[in-house]
Amino acid sequence: MQKCDAHNSRTPAKAGVQTRRKMEQSCAFLLGLGSCIRRSTSVHSNTLWYNGSRQLANTLPILIQRSHPKPAFLELVVYVDCIRSQYGETGAGMTLDKKSYWQLIDGYRDLGVHHGALTDQLYAKDCNFNAGAPVDNCAGRAAIIERFWQPLIHAFPDLERRTDILLGGQFSGGEWITTTGTFVGHFENDLYGLKASGRPHFLRYGWFDRVERDQVVESYVLLDLTRLMIETHQWPLRPQRGEHWSPAPQTHDGIMLGTPDVAESDKSLKLVEAMIAGLMSYDGNALSSMGMRRFWSPQFQWYGPGGIGSARGHADYERAHQGPFLKAFPDRIGGNHKCRIGEGAYVASTGWPSINATHLGDDWIGIPATGKRITQRIMDYWRRDGDMLVENWVFIDMIDLIGQFGIDLLPDWERQNR
Repeated sequence: MQKCDAHNSRTPAKAGVQTRRKMEQSCAFLLGLGSCIRRSTSVHSNTLWYNGSRQLANTLPILIQRSHPKPAFLELVVYVDCIRSQYGETGAGMTLDKKSYWQLIDGYRDLGVHHGALTDQLYAKDCNFNAGAPVDNCAGRAAIIERFWQPLIHAFPDLERRTDILLGGQFSGGEWITTTGTFVGHFENDLYGLKASGRPHFLRYGWFDRVERDQVVESYVLLDLTRLMIETHQWPLRPQRGEHWSPAPQTHDGIMLGTPDVAESDKSLKLVEAMIAGLMSYDGNALSSMGMRRFWSPQFQWYGPGGIGSARGHADYERAHQGPFLKAFPDRIGGNHKCRIGEGAYVASTGWPSINATHLGDDWIGIPATGKRITQRIMDYWRRDGDMLVENWVFIDMIDLIGQFGIDLLPDWERQNR
């Protein structure tokens, strides 16, 4: 084996285009890893080249032992050994940025096939992964696959990710990347006790990942399961007041891969924080006491979770959500934010939990007041246009929240897993 040193190595920083193309041609057929190479070589980024090659570094020695020895294969083994020599088995020293993160989740968007490879490549072995009920906390990579992905893929074998918004930034000293969009697939097998429909469905998701160096170490994920319940006619409570739509951003510019405009990002974040401060000024009587018309355009779009629904404009929003919500939880307070970042015209925030309140009113989704103290896991994504907020995608862990009222929305699943 050729020795890898400073004068004789093809490290990611020095690998030429011709060498990369030879590598691609020589191993494109090896268990589908050619797609990984093509994604990596198409981006002029050492981080992406390494992340795209890390799976090869761990897989190729086994594959080559089963292949006929060819110079191109040996050259690739030398290259892989150089990667290991410089960066180690896990890519120590590399940084997972927005572009490399996007390349991974978009390249592995066919989750029915690639959920395991994506998890192995993106998430740390001891990642602290937190999903909405009934999954909740998953301690480590193996648990993410077993408890989050496997039930979902069993239910939707052809599951595909469609990303509408992606942005990144720093919060409390951590590097965060967040996405929202939909999973889509045919609902072929039961999920958490929900009966399969055999039809295709869009399943909304919100996703926050905290990154250290080249891997995700902490995650928060919410799926809009209550919307799926409504679509499959399994929602046991009062029909939602809002509508059923939740489209991508009107401007179709939610994938933020470029260098952010710092002034625009700061303007968006400050507007959202001022709006949230206004929400906390509710006097207990008049919705106008919060001054929301200072922050939202007249016909803003609010996309809520299943059970609440979506609304357009102030009057519709107050009727469908804000009025009933404040009647039910008049003493609500916010806090415990895990992440809040702004980039360009977009802002994203999550709290786990973000809301603490007492359930005192009868008018919210048809559940009589219980008098119980509750918490709410929440995610929000906002889009600003000029000086006003114009769109808001909202996720609430409704399964967890309604469970705190003593109502189990997934009783069959709970009975099976006691």
